Amino acid sequence: MPSYPTISQPNWRIVLNLYLFFFYFSGITHLLLQLTDSTIFVGFRQAVYMSLLWLVPVLLFPHRTRAIAATIGLVLWASSLVSLGYFCIYRQEFSQSVLFIIFESNPAESSEYIAQYFRWWMLLVFAAHTAIAIFLWRRLHAPALSPRSAKIASLVIVTFLFLFPLFKESVVKGQGWDEAVDKLQRRMEPAEPWQMVVGYLQYRKQLNNMQSLLEKNAALPPVENLQDAYRDLPSTLVMVIGESTNRQHLSL
Repeated sequence: MPSYPTISQPNWRIVLNLYLFFFYFSGITHLLLQLTDSTIFVGFRQAVYMSLLWLVPVLLFPHRTRAIAATIGLVLWASSLVSLGYFCIYRQEFSQSVLFIIFESNPAESSEYIAQYFRWWMLLVFAAHTAIAIFLWRRLHAPALSPRSAKIASLVIVTFLFLFPLFKESVVKGQGWDEAVDKLQRRMEPAEPWQMVVGYLQYRKQLNNMQSLLEKNAALPPVENLQDAYRDLPSTLVMVIGESTNRQHLSL
């Protein structure tokens, strides 16, 4: 049996402090969005739900509470800086379409963007954001739950966040597995770091779909007896260049 430290705080408060630490990274930007009336409440609600996930490893391994929280917190912090920085610039929620633009941008474009939009006061915002996260981390303690209670609580969290939504979509509503997983990913997306993870997965999916389409087009046989009825007349060639056009895209 593992030994648990004796803490003067009630156990529910210890667990609440753990949850607030994990929720902070997703919640701060969503709270700002709500205060500025920039988006609806759905994203904030999903961030509240999905932040429960990070309690599971702490509940299962309470003797490593601070190490686990620091590792997860570092990932959440890095992801939250992107969302917070985007809010500072546009006062809008960081979206999947923005990730597509980021993945398609080259280093030169990224440098020009940062030089144009970055402001010195953003460093103060990031520093305050980091300081609050460190303050919340320093208040963390190991939850004094029995191994059985920790496993039950972890199972309830996983069931609520993943198993029940998948069962509801695939079995109750009769949707396909891919549709159920896609909807689950969209529920996860408002929380850190799933914005980045889900956005990248969707980006790769779009690239694969485009590659499949190109392969199908390349397999089409050439049109026989094709003649240009206007070949002897003056003609004008119109070239449309998008802002993200580069040498990797010219084959399209």
